[in-house]
Amino acid sequence: MPIVLNPKKVASLFGLVILILFFMNIARMLVVFFTGHDYMYGFLPLFDLDVEQNIPTFFSSILILLCSCLLAVIAFMERNKAKNDYKYWGGLSAIFLFLSIDEFASIHELLMSPLRHITGASGFFFFAWVIPYGLLLLVLFAIYLRFLFRLPSKIRLMSIISGFIYVTGAFGFEFIGGYYYDIHIHGQKDFVYQMITSFEEILEMGGMLLFLYTLMVYIDSYHKSLSIRISSPD
Repeated sequence: MPIVLNPKKVASLFGLVILILFFMNIARMLVVFFTGHDYMYGFLPLFDLDVEQNIPTFFSSILILLCSCLLAVIAFMERNKAKNDYKYWGGLSAIFLFLSIDEFASIHELLMSPLRHITGASGFFFFAWVIPYGLLLLVLFAIYLRFLFRLPSKIRLMSIISGFIYVTGAFGFEFIGGYYYDIHIHGQKDFVYQMITSFEEILEMGGMLLFLYTLMVYIDSYHKSLSIRISSPD
């Protein structure tokens, strides 16, 4: 018996989790800035969107991993249909697997200090990991551009929007946060900086969630023979 998943219901559930994490982070910020307590028996750091290896980063990592799994499923199905684009899907699956590991293990964070020391990066490039990752992003965009335009128009549009949202958070707000941190932060992170990082993380989660939804819609529309099927039941 096929396992039937409704893309809209799955996306709504994950979207609700993102909203809860956002408001829990706002509540944490209010507690910190109005009471001066930033730990509270370890409870507050669990919902800090600017801290790694806690509940938000675990959720974000799982979200990216789910995208990687669906991309791998699509690659397998495309290969069975003798379509050459399965290599692109498989490549994306590997990239998203790395991003999932990076999200939880904070690999990119390890690059900041040595890169800042080597390049003297400051201002918008203060979080220096954006330099190599940004260059890799441009290379991947060039490689995948033709593949992108071979996708069905609806899937292509949703992929572009989800990618734009994710990149706006991961790079756009990281540039802003890096500049603000370099200029204004000389100790404890202030409210403005934490709001910047909060919107950064929420945009990343939102972009990834939209992409997950896009992949579910693609499977539902073009791979209905899949035994574990994503579909909207009547």
